[in-house]
Parts: sequence; structure tokens; C-alpha cells
Amino acid sequence: MHITTINGKHLAFGLRWKLLLSATESYEALALAEADKFNPTLIWQDGAAPLIGLYLESLPAPLRHQPVYAAAHVLSTVPGCGPNALLAIREQDGGHSICGIFQGRPWGNATASGKNFDKVGLSSAELTQLIQQFAELCGEHGYTLLGNVALADCNPFQLTELAHCAGPISRMYQPRRSVFRPYLLRLFIALGTATALYASYTHWQNQRAATTAAKLTTTQPLTPSSTALSQPLLSAPAMISAWFEWAKALPLSVGGWHLRRIDCTAHPPKPKCLLNYERKLPQATPQTFIEAATHHEAEQIDTVSDQSLQVSMALPSISTMNLQQHLLNLPSQRAIRLTFLSQLQRMQQVAATKLESFRAYDAPAGISPSALPSQIQHAAWEVNGPLHNIALFETFPASASFTQLSLTIQDPPPTTSLKASSLMLQVKGDIYARD
Repeated sequence: MHITTINGKHLAFGLRWKLLLSATESYEALALAEADKFNPTLIWQDGAAPLIGLYLESLPAPLRHQPVYAAAHVLSTVPGCGPNALLAIREQDGGHSICGIFQGRPWGNATASGKNFDKVGLSSAELTQLIQQFAELCGEHGYTLLGNVALADCNPFQLTELAHCAGPISRMYQPRRSVFRPYLLRLFIALGTATALYASYTHWQNQRAATTAAKLTTTQPLTPSSTALSQPLLSAPAMISAWFEWAKALPLSVGGWHLRRIDCTAHPPKPKCLLNYERKLPQATPQTFIEAATHHEAEQIDTVSDQSLQVSMALPSISTMNLQQHLLNLPSQRAIRLTFLSQLQRMQQVAATKLESFRAYDAPAGISPSALPSQIQHAAWEVNGPLHNIALFETFPASASFTQLSLTIQDPPPTTSLKASSLMLQVKGDIYARD
């Protein structure tokens, strides 16, 4: 990390960028939590974007009372550079600095791709490698390369031009950790009171349902069968992570056919996927696809129509789970509503999410769910949003399983926004609870 001063403007490079998506807290509160965790000297956060930039180095004394601007965010305000841009600067000592924006926002080492595109002190080889990785991230949408490096596709751009664009919205500030705490304390007290009242009401409802259920007569068991408890399930975090590693190696174009959609369904331990390709070149035929195909593990390649072709594949084996393993640790419905539902609601900043009502799992025939007070419950969940937010699934609870996944490659690409991308991901699954 370092700060470069150009025409009186102080530009910070090499920030740590991180998404702010969890629980029910505001972005300001989440920024406070990150500041407490990393103890940065300066942060960038505007209260509207689910993103924080942290400057972790100490500030030189002359800069402690001077405005400092996040270079990567300044880049996002440069007119005409587009939503995907990378700035590469050759420093006087021979090293290089870069900062990048993807879909209009800074993209650093803690964002979903895992790649760091806000970095300093790079060699020529490291710079070339990062430019290639950024090109792969942007894919067919392309990007704009700006800077003063000696590359054929680099558009001349000087730091003086970047400094000229530095404005108040890109200014960093010192985190005032103590400011928010009294408000957070009051918020937690209010939430605690509301939770206690809700718990009392839920307990009364459950007692009432149990009293009613006692009047029913049945000789059938009130717990799921051992077969149902041993049914293999795919963990949502593990499955989605494994799918992403597998999908990154898929060819987007084969013999004149372009990949348009991937549909996967749960078949533990090997999920099944259908790859849908669309005919794009007049000389493309099913034979040109087969001759150029690298789908070595394809179970079947067949045409759907004269313009569509499908490849059926199984993902590599993924470790499974079952409810028997998690029976003692399954959360309650109330815990799911207060935590997992909150997590889905926070994701609504960048995706469409949904959690269905709970219902009894493997209920005996003819028995009302209300007659099963200790029955395992499950609810379907769904997330629809850009692929670059895939890292958010890593924090899903252990009792969340995967049932279905679809990736759609949109052509032409939509207007870029937090909820829109050329790569749109739809994931469905179930969450399990025990009351």
C-alpha cells in the first residue's frame, strides 16, 4: 500500500476491498465491525454501496489532516472508461501499481473472485499476469486498459488525469469506532426484547398445537424414518464451491457453438449438469462440435433443435451429508428465521432471494404437521443474482442443502448493476430445522 501525491491530490493504492453483506446491520455498522477487526488507518465507505476499502498502513505525519482518495474508486468516476477498467502505472523506481473496477466498482483481494486488482510494487511479469487474469474475469464483455505502461492495448492515461477526477465521493476517512456503539447497543437491546416477545408467542403457539395434537390417535411413528435420515444430501456451500471450480474450465465456444446455459440438479454424490450450446456460425454443425469438443467426461451429446445442442455431464464426486449426522445440531425454526432469513435479506442488495414456509420432513401419511411437535422441518430457499457474488454462499449454514443450479449467459449483456450481469446464477436448495 502507498499514497501518491499528484497536483496536491493524495491517491491511495493497494487497498483491501471487501463486500459488506451479512446479518441485518447497516453498511455503516458493518464498516465499523471491519474497522474493529483490521484496525485500518483510513477507510472508504459511502453508506450506499455494500463495499469497504481499507488502508492498513500508517499515515505520514503531513497527510494526517489532508484528504486522501481511494484510487480505485476515483477510477470508477473517470468519464468514458466503462464499467470494466484497469489502471496500470509504471512508478519511477521501475515497479508497477494497478487498480481495477469490475462492473463499476473496485475489485480487490477480498472480493468474490479472490484476485487482487488493487496492488503496488509489481514486477513486469506480475503486472502481465494480473492483466491477463483481469481479462479472464471480464470475459467477452471486455475492459479498458489505461495507464503509462508499454503495452500495445494500453490507452495513454496519466496520474494527473486520475487526480483531476478525485472528488468528495472517493475521499477516505478515519473510522470513528466509538460513534456507532451507543446506537448499536440500543439496537441490540431492542432486538433482544423483540426476540424474547416473539419466542414467548411461538412457545404459546407450539403448546397450543401440541395440546390439539394430543387429541389425535395414531399408531404411526412421529419421527422421520431411518431411511429418510440417511438420505444423502449435498451441502450448499461445498457443492457451489466445487461447481464453480468445475465450471471455470468449461469451454465457452466449441466448433461454432456458444455456451448459453448450464442446468444442474442434485444426484448425490455426482450432480448432473446439462450444458446448452447455441449455434452461432453458419458453418457450425453437430459434427464440428463433436470434433472440437473437449468434454472428455460427457455422458451424452445430442441436438435439441437445429440451433441448440446439449451436453450431459456429471460433476466430480462431492462429499455428501445426511440429517442423521446433523440431527443433534440442527437449529430451530426460530434460529433459521432470525439468522438465515436475515442473511438472505442482506443478499437482496445484490440478488433476489426467497425463503418458503417450513413444512414437515418425511411426515407419516395422514398426519398433520401440527401433530409432530418434534418433527424435522425443512423450507425451500432460492437466490438469483450475478455470478460474481458466488463467494456469499460460503457462509451458508451447515444445514443448507443444494437441489438445483442454473447459470445463464446473457447475450447481449444487460445494463450493468448490482443485480444484473452477463452471468446470472440461480441456486435452489433446502434448509433443515428441528423444533
